[in-house]
Amino acid sequence: MCKTAKEKKFSVTYYKAEYERNIEHVNSPQGSYMKGKRQSMVEPVLGTLTQFMGLRK
Repeated sequence: MCKTAKEKKFSVTYYKAEYERNIEHVNSPQGSYMKGKRQSMVEPVLGTLTQFMGLRK
C-alpha cells in the first residue's frame, strides 16, 4: 500500500516555555522596535558582504 499524502510530525521540545517567551518578546512593541533597528543597521552590511565581496562560501 502506497501513501500519497505527506505526513507532518509535530514535536514538543523541552524548551517550549523558552520558545514561547521569546516569541512574546519579539512580538512586543520593544521587540518590534529592536527588530527594526537590527534590520536597518546589521542586515545591509551582511548583504553587501555576501553580494559584492564574495563572502558566500
